[in-house]
Order: sequence, then C-alpha cells, then structure tokens
Amino acid sequence: MDFNSVKGKVAIVTGASRGIGRAIAECFGENGMKVVCAARSAEQGRAVADGICAKGGDAIFIQTDCSKASAIKELVDKTVTHYGKLDGVVSNAGIGMGGTPLHEYEVEDYEKIFSLNSEGVFAGMKYGAEAILKSHSEGGFLINVASVAGLVPQRGQALYSATKFGVVGMTRAAALDYAEYGITVNAICPGYTRTSIFGDAPAAAMNFFAADCPAKRMGDPEECAALALFLASGLARYITGAAIPVDGALSAGHQSISSWKHPEILTGGKLNSQSTIAALMENEAAKAIVEQYLPGFADNQQAKAAYGMTFGKIGPMLGLPETALKALLDALDTGSVEYESQSIVGGRKSPGFAALRRESGLVFQDPFSSLDPRWRVAKSVAEPLSLQRRDLNNTDIDERVAAALTMAGLEPADFLNRYPIDLSGGQAQRVVIARAIINEPKVILADEPMSAIDVAARIQILDTFAAIRAARPSTAIIMVSHDLGVVQHIADRILVLHDGRLEETGSTAEVLGNPQSDYTRQLIEAASL
Repeated sequence: MDFNSVKGKVAIVTGASRGIGRAIAECFGENGMKVVCAARSAEQGRAVADGICAKGGDAIFIQTDCSKASAIKELVDKTVTHYGKLDGVVSNAGIGMGGTPLHEYEVEDYEKIFSLNSEGVFAGMKYGAEAILKSHSEGGFLINVASVAGLVPQRGQALYSATKFGVVGMTRAAALDYAEYGITVNAICPGYTRTSIFGDAPAAAMNFFAADCPAKRMGDPEECAALALFLASGLARYITGAAIPVDGALSAGHQSISSWKHPEILTGGKLNSQSTIAALMENEAAKAIVEQYLPGFADNQQAKAAYGMTFGKIGPMLGLPETALKALLDALDTGSVEYESQSIVGGRKSPGFAALRRESGLVFQDPFSSLDPRWRVAKSVAEPLSLQRRDLNNTDIDERVAAALTMAGLEPADFLNRYPIDLSGGQAQRVVIARAIINEPKVILADEPMSAIDVAARIQILDTFAAIRAARPSTAIIMVSHDLGVVQHIADRILVLHDGRLEETGSTAEVLGNPQSDYTRQLIEAASL
C-alpha cells in the first residue's frame, strides 16, 4: 500500500499557518498534493506554503478570514481559478474557549466561537462540495477537524463542545448526502495535542495534561496529519461519515486506578499502577477546584509523584481558567500574593484585585488569538476604556486610541479601520500593545511577545517597549521570554525560573555576566551571548 493516489490532488487546508493545519498542509505537500494554505496570518501562512515549495512541492497561500462564509467562498473560487479544479477541503481553522459555566458566557462569546468553529466549517463544506462536484473529482474528500470535545462533553466547555458536536453531526449528515457521488466526509477528533494553544508552556504543564490522558502523553500534530492523508487517499474510499478520535483513548471512557498482578511482564518500563500512585493533592480545597475544571484528574493522582509538580507552580500556562487560578491561590495554606501592599488572594473579594485589574495591561504571546476578528483596530484598542472608563466621551476615547497607536509605532490613519486579517504579525502585536497601554497601567505583563513574529518585527516591538519606558518611566514591564537576546536588550533585572523554581535573580548585568546557577550558564551558552 502507498499514497500515490493523492498525487496531483488539489486540497485546501484552513488554519494552515500552525499546529495541526500546518502539519496537514506539509504532509499533503510532501506526498505530491497541490496545497492551498489558508490562514489569517500572512507571514506564517506564506512561510508554510514557501516551505512546501522549497521541498519540491506545489503550494500557494491565500489570506483568509475563515470565520466569514464569503471569505471561504472567495478562497474556493481562487483555488479553482489557480489550479483548475478542487479535490478536497480540510476545515481545520478554529478557536478554543472554556473554563466557565454556561451562564457566565456572553452572547458575544457565542457569536465569536460559532462564527469560526461552526459557520467556517459549514462554508468549507458547502463551497468545497460544490467545487468538487463541478470538478468531477475522482476521490473527492471533505475532512473536518473537530475535537475530543465533540465526542465527550467537558465541564466549562459548553460553547466549545457545542461547536465541535455540531461539526461531528454536520460531518455525518453530509456523508449521507455525498456518499453516492464519491465524496468522502469525515471528522478528525484530536485530544490533547502539542500545538500553539499551549505556547511555550513548561514541561510540568505538558505533563499535567499528559497525566490526564490514558496514553500518558500528548499527541503530535503529525499524527493527525497522517490520518488526514489516509482519509484523502484511495485507501479510505469506503470510510465516510466517521468521527475518528486521535486522543490516546481520552474519549474511550473513564479512567480508574488498577494494579497489575504480574508486573514482571514489563522490562525496564515504569508501571502505571497503585504502586506508583502518590497523593497529588493533600489540600482538599485545591483537589475540589481541580476536579471542577479538570474532571478525573484529581483522582488520577500521578502528577506529583511522577513530575514533582506542586500547586505553587500552577499558572496560566497550564491552561487553567483565571477563575480556577484565583480559587487555587485562595486554597493554598502558605504564602501570599500582594499588589500595592494589598492581598489579591481571593479574587474579586480581595482588596488588591480591583486595583491590579484596573492598573495592569496584558500583551499575549499570539496577538491574533487575542484580537476579535470581527472588530476593527479602533474598537479593539479602545476596549479597556469602554470597560473601565465610562466617564470618557467618544472624542476622548478616539484621542487616547490614536495616542496609544502612535506610541506603539502605528500611524492611526492607516490602522484604525483595519481588521486583524489585514495586519502582519508584528502589526497585530503592536495593536495588542496599544490596547495594553491605553489605560496608562502601572504594570504591563508581556508573555513571549516576540515569539510568533519575524526578526524585523521583533526590532519594531523592542522599539515600542523602549518608547513606552521613555514616555512612562514609572510603568513596570514584566516580560516572560526564552530569548536571552531580547531580555538582555530590554530588562533591568532578571529572574531565572526552571521547572517552577527560582534559580537566581539579580540585575541583567549580574545574571548574564556572572551566572551562579548551572542552569543559567547552560541557557547563556545555548544563546551564544
């Protein structure tokens, strides 16, 4: 058996700039398919297409807002114009949302997630099927990337699960529509997979999710890509209407602890049994909180013994919702977290929480995931003012937005009316920075702000932070970064963390010039500073 049957087929892959979409696009290209890479990010999407071509493949990039049916139709039309036909569509673009009970979601949340996760998939199938039929494709296919959450509901994931259940249902119904016409329609349902949703999360965070999976590991995007290639090939012509999990048995059923009668069957391996299980959480309050947001994990009880993880290290990188994090802080027996000498433990009820929320700005690692694709730049930047400064009139808001964009190195006249899809990665990140500084915060927290953009854009971002420091010297900037070159350029002080532990701290000159920790020395050597 081989995959020669896919050679020459024309396929669209949405969300192709990273993660599973990128892996599928590259896999298709390596096996002789003509690939149309569709994504919002022009820089990342074009890089994927260029990479396929560099390896001898045939690929183009078409910038697309996959939340809009009209954009999907235009994507399909451009594909047919370029290649003369269409054989398949992989509807992969989507967003995650969760961590809260249904009644706490806003209507805007519903509209945002359904526009991409549901309407985008519908449009991909509708216009894709039409083009495949008109192309008289031999071996046409529609592949939708759903989720394990489309097979098994998850607490706090009402909207996300609804979209993914809908994708599975739409897939199966469409399979009935097109079976006699030779178009297969299937869904891939990934579990915990190493994609950009986890960013640069530390090993402990990955271990946290791996421990929740029966296979005791996370999946790789390439594993979903291999399945997509099979479903697109002649080897899978009798497989249609299927929703196939790629999840390490996560959706197979509830895990229970068991012991082996004959562990000697394993040679050199580590037995997952009662003999290796230790108490993950002795704090009952913390255990209850984790069970609320990650059902079943608290009783799996392996993380502490296997990975040395303590709740003192749990943070947003673990993917826990903000409300869970606040509750965990409140449940801890020792230690304190303060802002302006006021405790923030306890969330909204604590004296320091309101001040921290009002006086801080956030810059996220992936700018596009933090910008509403339906909002123009002006509205996105103004959002903090709309929420916290009801005393300002529209003129005041407009002036502040323009000033923030200018400080971020963007000309207001050129960017106010743009949508995120119209921005490069560097431009989008500077829009996010403008939003973070609009309220003149005392603290700016930047999470790997240069990791998802190219070198030229990084320089612009560094210049932006330098401009902020010059204009507002009292503003504290806390930056999380693995790039020591960036840290060396911008930071006054450095804290080096390793697996949640503080290795050392001091001035930038002290830490980089005379490191005291072996781990710090290894980082400096690897960065060639």
